Amino acid sequence: MTLQLLTIPNEPQNWPQWLTERFCSGELPLLVQELHLLGGTAVAEPAELDAILSPERQQEVADHGLQVLTTDELQHLFAQPDSLLQLHGYLCLCGGSIWSSLWTTAIKNVVRPTTAPTATQIWQRAEPLQLLPSAAPITVPPRSSRLRWPARLAAAITAAAVLLAVVLWPRDAAQFSLRTPAVLAADAATPQAWLDQLAEAGNRWFDQHPRNAQQLAVLIKAVSRDCELLIQTPPAILAAAPLTPKAPGDPANQAEWFVAKCRKWKGDLDATLVKLESQTIDFPAAQAEADKILMKLVTVLRAGPA
Repeated sequence: MTLQLLTIPNEPQNWPQWLTERFCSGELPLLVQELHLLGGTAVAEPAELDAILSPERQQEVADHGLQVLTTDELQHLFAQPDSLLQLHGYLCLCGGSIWSSLWTTAIKNVVRPTTAPTATQIWQRAEPLQLLPSAAPITVPPRSSRLRWPARLAAAITAAAVLLAVVLWPRDAAQFSLRTPAVLAADAATPQAWLDQLAEAGNRWFDQHPRNAQQLAVLIKAVSRDCELLIQTPPAILAAAPLTPKAPGDPANQAEWFVAKCRKWKGDLDATLVKLESQTIDFPAAQAEADKILMKLVTVLRAGPA
């Protein structure tokens, strides 16, 4: 797999097309990870998408595509990588016919290479890309977004995790999985950092675009299976994080809280799968249900235990 930042065009006028391909190929999370990695401490506290693009500008992107963005706006998005995920999520919910067409015709299967890029390749374009974090600072205005997204997103993963994702990801794995290399490594600094990693994996659900009920069923089964495995073996870092029960039966630690949530999501997904396979609901309705469950999963994980 070629690192995303090694393919960015030198000419800014070509950035919208290049970024559109990332949005439609399922490679956006990797791009965000690389931008975090290269930005280091230069990437400040994540800014709300509304601080970079006004609601009116977001609607223009939803209606006409990324080509309506100026070079300055694109630089601000690159300088605040998590805003790209927020924009992608907005387009998943509100994108017009142009996005429906793009996602319908997007390439679904990406063949992974047999050799991984070297650490040198990861850093060789770091110096030219420093213009991105140097864009003018952005402050969040005191207005609320039409679609409120959690301000704190997943922590930047390490270079080793990027390489693991390329080298160790099973070739015969399901098209989508919550159990990414970063999640399986379970080497997060804090319990919330691990939950953020899982939320980031969950957010990749919205990069999947099944064309029919059979493809959707495969994706739902993959998430259900991942939930079951995570229920059976929650990471030790969650078990070591105590919680103060507010009532009898409340979880005593974050692992118990996580297992309860995961059982709920798995149960909801399994129920949707039963309805889909029995044709009680049609493909669009089942996809809407699954999207709602995964959106709740991502939101709850990012918020953490109350």
